[in-house]
Amino acid sequence: QYTFFLEGKTDSADNNLIIDNLSLIEAYPGLVNSNINLSNNNNLLVLEKTNYTDINLFSNSGNNEYKLMGSSIQSPQNIDSNSILLWEKYENNLTKINFKVGQLNSNPLVLKFDLKQTFNTSTNDSQFRVVVNGIQINNNIKANTNNSDDFITYQYDLTPFSNNNIYVSLQHFGKNSTNIGNHAFLKNIEITNILNSEEFNFKSLKVYPNPTKDIITINNYEIINSYEITNITGQDIEKKSIELNDFKINIDNYPTGIYLLKLNSDGNSKSVKIVKE
Repeated sequence: QYTFFLEGKTDSADNNLIIDNLSLIEAYPGLVNSNINLSNNNNLLVLEKTNYTDINLFSNSGNNEYKLMGSSIQSPQNIDSNSILLWEKYENNLTKINFKVGQLNSNPLVLKFDLKQTFNTSTNDSQFRVVVNGIQINNNIKANTNNSDDFITYQYDLTPFSNNNIYVSLQHFGKNSTNIGNHAFLKNIEITNILNSEEFNFKSLKVYPNPTKDIITINNYEIINSYEITNITGQDIEKKSIELNDFKINIDNYPTGIYLLKLNSDGNSKSVKIVKE
């Protein structure tokens, strides 16, 4: 998904500017036609930036990592985080990593990558999305903390698109690049036929604050069917069916210590250690 700006200028209002035979020619360097780690085959990637954003490529322990940087110019103070128009209103704040996938005889066909983000002031100031064939296929991804998140593995099933060539665009919005900066870090961009169902169900899981004195917030893209909490000896403390993807648990009356929160979603489970202060 590309953005084009065409500007013409004439010497006076009486002159006309005519542009003839204008065409847009696809310029992908090649097709992804096998299971591949694209981070280390960057000759298949199109890195798109504006006059005010940048993408830096650097090597970390032998693997390529991409830093998608926020804008170098002053940006609007209030970012509309809930609108799809975010990506249209603030074009000067965008960076994109684009590639084209050929018709692979693979079921499933999976896009995977590792992502973390930083932000200066608000989680709205750095956001990330996945666009496939011009369609956004995920909720906007934001950071949990301003500069201490670990990489999280995300994966998306591209099988429904596999009858034709697939155009993938990994896009970042960064309000600005000063101080810590509103940046995204990407590595291990892969096209594979391996779908990890646990990762898929919990790819956007957030459990915070942790440690906590009372309330824990759980947020996940997929529905959580139920949860269980046990203490370190394995004793059941709490069980509940919920069918929610955004909810809170009050552990105010729990004794101080370490607990295990087990979340269940569509036959898969994820356990998270929580600390009660």
